[in-house]
Amino acid sequence: MTGFGTATFTEKNYTITVQIKSLNSKTLEFHFKLPPYYFQQEIALKNLITQKIQRGKIYYILSVHKNILLEKEKNYFNHALLKKYYNELLELQREMEITSPIPLTTLLHLPQVIAEPEMEVSEEEWQLVLQATEQALANLLAERLKEGNMLYHDIVLQIRKVETCLAKMSQYEGARIANIKLKLQQALAEIKNSVSYSEERLEQELIYYLEKLDINEEKIRIQSHLHNFYQTLEEPQSQGRKLNFIMQELWREANTLGVKANEVNIQALVVEIKDAVEKIKEQLMNVV
Repeated sequence: MTGFGTATFTEKNYTITVQIKSLNSKTLEFHFKLPPYYFQQEIALKNLITQKIQRGKIYYILSVHKNILLEKEKNYFNHALLKKYYNELLELQREMEITSPIPLTTLLHLPQVIAEPEMEVSEEEWQLVLQATEQALANLLAERLKEGNMLYHDIVLQIRKVETCLAKMSQYEGARIANIKLKLQQALAEIKNSVSYSEERLEQELIYYLEKLDINEEKIRIQSHLHNFYQTLEEPQSQGRKLNFIMQELWREANTLGVKANEVNIQALVVEIKDAVEKIKEQLMNVV
């Protein structure tokens, strides 16, 4: 499910901002953007997020601003390297007969002229990061909950559409059966006039044929899947995968029903059922 959460915490020495975004995914994937010296804390942050989120692409951005800069953390110049760069550039200028001065900014952007000492995450800073992460997660989950409520109502609407189509089929059952009987009678009349046959064998074939055309079993199974879907939808735990499996089974039953229906109105209702099921399956891709 999609969502976005952000949080900023400020104390005397630090201002911490955490942004977390989630996108739809069948698995849990992480994409971190952290300060370079946070490589050891990445696993702890993953574990914290995993406690709240089971599926999705998670984009985590951490911004750390130090309100005071300790002396040991200040940038410093590599004087020896700076002089070496300068002398080599002067020599190059003489060879190329260039008289313009060498800008200081050019020298400062050369590799390793300005070095940054190794930094560590203080306990004060880390605690602020944890607080900001938990708050950003809470904000993200609140957004996902809103989206989940919208998905719930839309899915229930489509399920009711399936139930309505299933109920409408009964009004066409009489005409369907009469049509099947008429076709059988016509086929039997042709057989009697053209070939000899065994009455017992013919009766067995007719029973088999009628059983193959009976759609009550599919209708009952669809109703069972709908009941199971409703029950699973109300469970407190995340059930996105299970709901999707149920819809796959319902789709198979609807497809079989459409093949066996042999009646244009029932087949039209099956098309509506399959359309509703497809919409549900699309929505379930957003459900954890």
